[in-house]
Amino acid sequence: MNLEDYLKSRVDPLLHDDFKRVFDSQVAHTSALACLSHNTRIVLKDNISGAVTLTPLNQIWIERRGVMANPNWRIATLAHESRHVLQGGWSTSFEREIDAYCVGAQIVAELGLNYQYFNFTPNSCNDTFEQLVQRVRSVYPPHPLYGANGPAPLKQKHGLADAFEALRQLWLLLLEQRRAQSA
Repeated sequence: MNLEDYLKSRVDPLLHDDFKRVFDSQVAHTSALACLSHNTRIVLKDNISGAVTLTPLNQIWIERRGVMANPNWRIATLAHESRHVLQGGWSTSFEREIDAYCVGAQIVAELGLNYQYFNFTPNSCNDTFEQLVQRVRSVYPPHPLYGANGPAPLKQKHGLADAFEALRQLWLLLLEQRRAQSA
């Protein structure tokens, strides 16, 4: 499938131009190419905060409000979430989030956008792993996986351990959703 056909059939029209910029970039081209080769659907959603890659479902969901508010956030977020498609797997980890945040920060720098991708910059991506974990934790402190006390593993699990970790993470997210609804 070529890029134009992919955009028409799998990517929300509001994201076409931004996805092309990610696809044409040096830093995120391989990640965007993974979306195209996996035929990943990129959808805008009203009922989420931020964005999420659902690798087992082959989808990326992006918050509509964020897309409408900041074009630079769109590009950085597309690069970030596309990176997760390239990473594959079922679960997530701080290792994967750090990698994706760094790709988001690097595309902002490459395209010369006047925007800081959360608290990540290309230079900060050279910090120690422990410092980068703290950066991820500071992005959204109440997050059930990555927040101040988030239980996401530091390093990525593989094979059957990855599948079991995905189930554990799904359970934690569902518990958090239920808690938020009852509050």
